[in-house]
Amino acid sequence: MQVGKPSFAAQRQRRHFRYVTLVSALVAVIAWLWAVLIAGLASGSIATRAQTMLALVVASVATVALVALWRKPLSPSLYSSEAPVLRYSRATHHAGHLVATFVENPQGITRVSLMDRCHAPSQHAAGQTHTTMRRDLRVVLAGLTAEEVFTGESGTNVAADLASATALGADMVGRFGMASSLVSLATGRVRRTEFIERVVEDPRTRKELESLLRDTKRDTMRLMLENRHLIVALRDALLRKDNLSADEVSRILDDAQERRHSDDQVLVDLRAAGERPRPLLGIAEK
Repeated sequence: MQVGKPSFAAQRQRRHFRYVTLVSALVAVIAWLWAVLIAGLASGSIATRAQTMLALVVASVATVALVALWRKPLSPSLYSSEAPVLRYSRATHHAGHLVATFVENPQGITRVSLMDRCHAPSQHAAGQTHTTMRRDLRVVLAGLTAEEVFTGESGTNVAADLASATALGADMVGRFGMASSLVSLATGRVRRTEFIERVVEDPRTRKELESLLRDTKRDTMRLMLENRHLIVALRDALLRKDNLSADEVSRILDDAQERRHSDDQVLVDLRAAGERPRPLLGIAEK
């Protein structure tokens, strides 16, 4: 990160402080205006009441606008000032998820933005099988493995992914009987968090869950290595343009796939390569 430039976290904290200060000040002004309005109504001053009501409307609109603005995601300028290595890691992570989705389930391609949090959903559709749930697990773990392939390590972006993978794996092991035991740990009126805790705390199911996640990560690593060209194409596009629509993502991946296929079809005619080079160091050619 550049020396003297405030970090991304520091800029976010300052932005939060400014908004809280402004909203608090406006709320105080609105409370004061209500007091003035009530006093004007008691005194019967029409001019005072009209001016106070106008000021009250302006202050209320400003407060609502600030609250609405605060609910929006951070400005792209904050992300553009982020350290290049963090942007690279974030773009690689997003690209990993989308490439795995493209390979496993092309209809699941969605828009992507560097301003979005790096995570994959932990919910599963009804009626899934062991095969489709393993496919979803590979998509969830693709961001982590993509980072490891291109940077040699993973960062804090993977925290939400690991939580999602643990939740999906817990369902497979402790709810749907997709492991060595058919015993369900979801009996009774148990909340989802309590169910996941049961799976993690039980020695048998924890061991099966660990094995499931490690095996799936190994398969996902193979998937990422086989599709490095797709990750590179999508990562570079994200670094150039922070936001990509679902159609743009599909087009970028299709183009990268076609270029790879064309490169694989290139034939080299060695008969036109000219004379063979003479042997070095005086070694006679056999």
